[in-house]
Amino acid sequence: MTTTPTDRRAWVDRAACRGLDPLFDGDGSPAAIRVCKEACTVREQCLAEAMADERCRRAIDRDGIRGGLTPEQRARRAGARLK
Repeated sequence: MTTTPTDRRAWVDRAACRGLDPLFDGDGSPAAIRVCKEACTVREQCLAEAMADERCRRAIDRDGIRGGLTPEQRARRAGARLK
């Protein structure tokens, strides 16, 4: 499923992390993961976009918390090389 910029904007505007970017820049902030898993109603859309964006990347080339998962967790889920 392909999303248009308008579709993306609709869910991004509802993201629990909106305005909390510093929490999500690192590799595994427990606070960022908690926001995603406990408070976000668009976590599935976020994770789907992350997986599509990072489809061919190694774990080391992934960044931040997206969809409640760390870069390493997303790499494992994608079956990507970890290094």
